[in-house]
Amino acid sequence: MRIKPLYKAAVALMMGCAYFPLVAALASATPQVTVDELLDRALQESPVAKEIESKIASQRALGLQAGALENPTVDAEVRIPTSYAADRGSDEIAVSLSQPVRVSDLGVRQRVNRLVQAAASQDEKIELLAFSQKVKLGYCKVWALSRRETELKSYLETAGRVERAIGKAAAAGLMGTGEGLLFKAEALKARYELAALSADVKRARADLTKLVGFSVQGELVRPSLAGLPSAQNLGSLEGVLPAESRAQLALRLAREQQRQAELDAFPKLSPRLGYERTNDKTDFLGIGVSFELPFFDRGQGERLARGAEARAAEKTAAYFAGPGYREEVSALRASVESAAALVEGYEKEILPTLREALRLEEQLFSSGNGTPSRLWQVLRELSAAQSEAVERLVRVYVDRVELTILTGTDF
Repeated sequence: MRIKPLYKAAVALMMGCAYFPLVAALASATPQVTVDELLDRALQESPVAKEIESKIASQRALGLQAGALENPTVDAEVRIPTSYAADRGSDEIAVSLSQPVRVSDLGVRQRVNRLVQAAASQDEKIELLAFSQKVKLGYCKVWALSRRETELKSYLETAGRVERAIGKAAAAGLMGTGEGLLFKAEALKARYELAALSADVKRARADLTKLVGFSVQGELVRPSLAGLPSAQNLGSLEGVLPAESRAQLALRLAREQQRQAELDAFPKLSPRLGYERTNDKTDFLGIGVSFELPFFDRGQGERLARGAEARAAEKTAAYFAGPGYREEVSALRASVESAAALVEGYEKEILPTLREALRLEEQLFSSGNGTPSRLWQVLRELSAAQSEAVERLVRVYVDRVELTILTGTDF
């Protein structure tokens, strides 16, 4: 058969083609970067991390301000006679010291401050945890897109060689022209996909650079899919998770702030201690008090807002303490676990099986018993499976990030 030499030539060109990963070859020439190394540096240099620190500092400052007493007021006056009938009278002196006192100053504001500081500490941990998860997810996306780009280049190289061999066979009349055009269209489609994918890689790197605050150079090492903690450790059956304790703390804070708003509706008192020396050299020591008349402003707006916040915090805390939250955590954990098992199945069983199928199809092709369409089909199946494996791995990381933020627990 005249077509057999062309088949053998096509197979010879495909031997050692790029359906095998090129990572090992690139690793020797390109420095590697792990997700832990990237995260450690991002926590020090990222503008987003610094914004979190600034936000927490502002939160602490508001607590300190709310818990502090108002500053005392000193009024001092010297009265100098400007007109007199006979002898000039002596100058007069008046000094008074007053201290505004709110009913909420008697313990409530101090409790609010302590709760604000405790909440700020937890918020800082939770927000930095969320930031670290965003960094990990951004890293995973760049790695996944880069890996897919490498695989698609491999596929395109192999497809291009097969396309040229089939094109020659079609030109020689050994194959139909339509079949040759079909293979050509598939190769063109892969080239356009590669161009779009290369742009996606650049965009993902740009997003990661913006997040971490520095240029990410080098080859990214495959992120690990570490095993999930047990359901008990995640609190799906028992125990208290950080997110649950934060909800309880938020409830206590909201109730104290509501109590503060109610007490601040009472008039503010200002006890006053005064001293006065008159022009007849008589000294006076006075004690007095002034207070607001709550005719118009009785703190209605603050009480309304704090009451609504307290009711919302009660519902949130009740959800976190109830079975619904644990069911949500348990279901999401099971979903992540199943998705991770599927990714492992792709990498340990499905992809090796397809690679073996491609190897066997090559043998048939080289012996003249196979067909180019069958070989092309297996090659496409392998490429599609590689793409699906990468996409599912990213989905696993997205779900893991959601689970981490939901529980407030890194793993």
